This record gives sequence, C-alpha cells and structure tokens, in this order.
Amino acid sequence: MQPSVAAYGWVLVHSPLTGPDTWELVAGVLRKRGCRVVVPDLRDDGRTPCSPQHAASVAAAAANLDGPVVLAGHSGAGPLLPQLAAALTPPPVVALFADAGLPVDGANRLDLIGMEHPASVAPLAADLAAGRAFPSWSSDDLSALVPDVAVRERLVAGLRPRGLDYFTEAMTIPAAWSSVRCGYLRFSDVYDVPARIAEARGWPVVRLDANHFHPLVDPAAVADALLALASDVVPAAPGADPSDGTVALPARDGAVALRFDERGLMPAVVQQHDTGEVLMVAWMTRDSLDETLATGQTVFWSRSRGERWHKGATSGNTQRVVQVIADCDADVLLIKVEQGGGGVACHTGARSCFLQPLTG
Repeated sequence: MQPSVAAYGWVLVHSPLTGPDTWELVAGVLRKRGCRVVVPDLRDDGRTPCSPQHAASVAAAAANLDGPVVLAGHSGAGPLLPQLAAALTPPPVVALFADAGLPVDGANRLDLIGMEHPASVAPLAADLAAGRAFPSWSSDDLSALVPDVAVRERLVAGLRPRGLDYFTEAMTIPAAWSSVRCGYLRFSDVYDVPARIAEARGWPVVRLDANHFHPLVDPAAVADALLALASDVVPAAPGADPSDGTVALPARDGAVALRFDERGLMPAVVQQHDTGEVLMVAWMTRDSLDETLATGQTVFWSRSRGERWHKGATSGNTQRVVQVIADCDADVLLIKVEQGGGGVACHTGARSCFLQPLTG
C-alpha cells in the first residue's frame, strides 16, 4: 500500500437501491487504518431525475475532505460515478467500481442491465412495466449471501425499491470524467462482463472469489482490495488523452493507440474469418468496442438511430468475434467473425451488404 493512497480522502457510495450500510463496515476498517472516509447517504425526493440529487448528497458529505480523493461505487452507484465526480471539489483522481455497472453516456439503467446481464433485463422490465418496484428482497432471500442475521436485517431495512421511471432515467458522462483514473473490483460472477470491459480498457482489475454483498461479509478483505487497487491505479498512465482523441487498448504485441473521430466513432469492416468475404461495414464507439471485446459478439453504434446496436439481437444474425485488428493508422478496425443466423449479415436478407457491383 502506498502511503499517499492511505492519505487520500475516500468517498464510498452505495447503490441508490440500498442504504449506506452496505459500505459502513468497510469504512470502519479503512478508518482504523488511518484513512479519512465518508459514506454519503444518497437521498432524493422520489422523482426523476434522481442523479442530480444524488450528486448533491455526495458533494455535501465530502465537503470537508481536502486533498486527493478516491471515489468508490458499489453496484448501481457505478453508472453514477461520472456525475458524482463532477460534483466534487476538487474532483477525484481515482474512481473504483466495486461489483458495479459501468457508465455509458446517454444510457439508462435498463440499457446497462441489458448490456451487462442480458438474461435478466426482460423479466425485470416486465415487472417494472406492471408497476412493481425493484428490489423486493426479503431477509430469507439474502441469507446465503449475508449470513450474519443482524447485518442482513439492516441491509433489508435499508432497501429502497424503485419503479420504472428510475430505471429509464438517462445518465450522462461529463467531459471532465476522461481525466479520472479508474479501477475495477469484482466480487461476483454476475459482474464478469463489466470486469472484462474494464480489462479491455486497460484498467487495473482485482477479483475476489465472493458474492455481491462481500463488503458486509468480509469488510477487511474488501478494504485491503480497495487500497491495493487504488495503489495500482494511481501510478498508471491514463488510458485516454482527450487532447488528440486517442484511446490506448491492450493488444497482443503491446498497446494500440486507437484514434476515434471527433464524434467518438470509428469504422469497422466485418469479414468472415475463414473465407475472407467482406460482410458489412458499421461504426463503433469506445463503449461498443469494449462490449464487443468483453462479450465476443459484435456491438456497433447506429448513427441513424443514435443508439447502441447489438448485431443480431433481434434478427438472430449474431456475429461471433474471432479476431479484431486495427489498421496502420489505428483509425479503422477489421473484425473477423463467424456469421451466425444462417449466414445472413445484411438487413436485406443477403449474405453480404456488398451486393451492388459498380464495375466488372
């Protein structure tokens, strides 16, 4: 552990679906180790948008922290971290995601759940549309995850179930977020996709073989992991340089500084891996590329619809990624795939989108 990390101010943020008790045991351990820690209570009036109200709660709780700050978010606090960071003065130098969702500019919480936990989003959306709130966990539901009865009862008493309007609130990423260095602490298998996306971005990642509520089960181990992760993040070179639009990603032979255009887009040529046939050309953002690398299926950005586009999610014509290659200027990608869905890549029903010869 670096002394400078222990000397930082620590802001531990709970999910808006739970109470601050999820972090209090870890905060107690960190305080015994000399850290200055606050655990804001995210409060709002029940009306959306909630994010600005949560940012105000964090800013008020951290007002007396001076010097460098580490901002850590658990679970549903993850997508909020860019907005919370923007509310802090001075802004945090490190942000840690603890078994948490990752922010995507303009996405709402259902969008993010669909990206990270595809199997769970449809039943959740149906429940929310029917007027039910989430979560509705009982103490018995959580007994295997949080064995200590008293701790579990406090967790259940602090739950803050939310309805559809909360889960469909869009969240934004302020420009200043690009200067914050990030790390990921993964507790459970449920958050494997965000952890893999974090790795694809070059973030330090620490994995504990535990469950989602590990901060309530072994707070000392979580405190150790947070301190170690922050120490790894602080000296690491940032992965993005907003001055020239480059993004450094790990590659087989080192790192590639990819160059997205001024809109944050990069063209991707999709090719059948074994025949070399060009199937289509689409556009990618940093987030869609991260998701492609993490899930092994192509995810693009639709310029016409202005939204993320998981190829084949509706039609069944998914594409399994075999290899991703950047060109010599690092501003175009070649994605070699195994085309699924009966071999159809084009929305017209054709094998390839290139079906209008101009010569020959």
